[in-house]
Amino acid sequence: MLEKRAHWLLFVFALALYAPTLTNGLTTWDDPDYTTLSPFVKDGVSGALRAFTTSYDGAYIPLSHAVLALTGAKDPANPLPYHLVQWLLFACAVALMPRALGAFGVDRTIAVFATALWLAHPFRVESVSWVANLKDTISLLCLVGAMAAYASNRRWLSAFVFVVGLLGKASLAPLALLFVLLEWRRAKPAAALVSSLRWLIPGIAAGVLAVMVHRLSLPTGRLSLNWATPLTTPFWYLGRTLLPLGSRAVYDWSPPTGPMLAAVIGGWVVTAAVVTIGLRATAPRILRALAIGAVLFLLPLIPFTGVVRQVHVVAERYTLYPALVLAVGLATVLVAFGRVGVGVLLALVLALAVPNVMRQREWRDGVTLWTSNVALAPGSTVVHINLAGALGGVGRFDEAMRELQTVRSMEPNYPGLDCFIAMARAGKERLDPSFAVTELTQLCALKASERWPVAARIVARKDASSLVVLEELAFGADRAKAAAAAGALALEKQQLDRALAFATQARVWDPSLDRAIITQVLALVKLKRLDEARALTDTQVNDARVAARLIGLRGVVLNELGQFAEAELLLRQSADQLRALGETP
Repeated sequence: MLEKRAHWLLFVFALALYAPTLTNGLTTWDDPDYTTLSPFVKDGVSGALRAFTTSYDGAYIPLSHAVLALTGAKDPANPLPYHLVQWLLFACAVALMPRALGAFGVDRTIAVFATALWLAHPFRVESVSWVANLKDTISLLCLVGAMAAYASNRRWLSAFVFVVGLLGKASLAPLALLFVLLEWRRAKPAAALVSSLRWLIPGIAAGVLAVMVHRLSLPTGRLSLNWATPLTTPFWYLGRTLLPLGSRAVYDWSPPTGPMLAAVIGGWVVTAAVVTIGLRATAPRILRALAIGAVLFLLPLIPFTGVVRQVHVVAERYTLYPALVLAVGLATVLVAFGRVGVGVLLALVLALAVPNVMRQREWRDGVTLWTSNVALAPGSTVVHINLAGALGGVGRFDEAMRELQTVRSMEPNYPGLDCFIAMARAGKERLDPSFAVTELTQLCALKASERWPVAARIVARKDASSLVVLEELAFGADRAKAAAAAGALALEKQQLDRALAFATQARVWDPSLDRAIITQVLALVKLKRLDEARALTDTQVNDARVAARLIGLRGVVLNELGQFAEAELLLRQSADQLRALGETP
């Protein structure tokens, strides 16, 4: 019964387990770039065809974009069609998995239980519930289909399906070596290498193209490889897959040090020894299985070890294929124990299914996704930034501002933080959307040191948008000018404390900025802090106009203090000097 109906049972199990995904919406985690904002989805069928002629967002994955374009052609913002397609594709891949594993000689019963264990793992959720990650689902189906075709001795069909998978996600490229290994089981090394070229050549071409496209998309046009990345991340993936507690979308990663580094070095020594000895013809069966398992676990991780620069060094989705290797190994061991082992396997599947379903609910939308991530990683600035973006996207600007202020307290120089805060504030104050969408975006696209000439036009309006620009954006070398302008505008709007604070800060950044003193004195006078105002009027300045006005302001202060005669003299002196300079008193 299991032999004949296993693929249908797995298909139904996958559909049932991942059914909650169908009620999810779109998240803010790259989903807009692949759906509502995608140039391919917007154009429907023509966009699907154009996806094959151009790269997008630093990658050439035309099949994934074409499927998304066709799926969202009628309504790009409707999440259901995307989720439905991804749900069905994943279930199809699961149904083919036992036959695909059969290509490697995996027993049918072991393959079924290994597949069930693998698909129930909560790390699979990103490959089903995350619309932007459709590329994983498509490439998975194609790889499994290619393996299943190979197991049926349809090798040219296998090669064709593998090439189709490369168009879904180029990171399949290293897995062309799997077919080289399979061919070696059928023929002598030289003949096997020649016959495996049908997979190897497209794999190499796709890998080279992927690196080139990604490299051209980088601002510097350079690749960087940190030695610690390829040497240490495989052990991170191993540990996280075996203990998937606290699953989340983003992980902060840094190379291990001290005892952890020693453990990694020891792990590589053991791995090298197992592979070296286990691949010998005379190696014991168990050692050979461990050696092959180690190679198969590491092979899919090659694209994610720093060869191509990544925004996130480690991620759950990168365990898609390595986790299958571990599942097969565990199922092999447990099935050997008969019914007891099978019972343990079923218990593990059910135990993993619970956090899996919970994880799917976290992917309901951007707010639920990043709220759960903040709870797990409160010290991650990236997580707080993403939660702020999700909150702002649904109009919860007060909460978004709080998240951004949290980031500011953690990492004041976080890239683009000033722009995020400015946009959130613009939403909170219900400013004209064109200001946030057009003008703020234009300013934020410039380097901080290049913003002032553009910002000056907004500042001249002297409205709420002017305050947002002046008070939130960074201006590099022009920051003192911006702070002085912010102080003057705040004073005009009778926001005295803010006016004083900005003017004072302007003079801290640039003591020669004489005009900021005027704002300081006026704010102090209106705040009735007359002694401080009087002291400031004694400041020596280089600008004759400012000096003349300070004389008049000293007269104003003395008048407030009741020293009317001296005040009148100073006011007349100030007026005379200003007229001589061509200024209006």
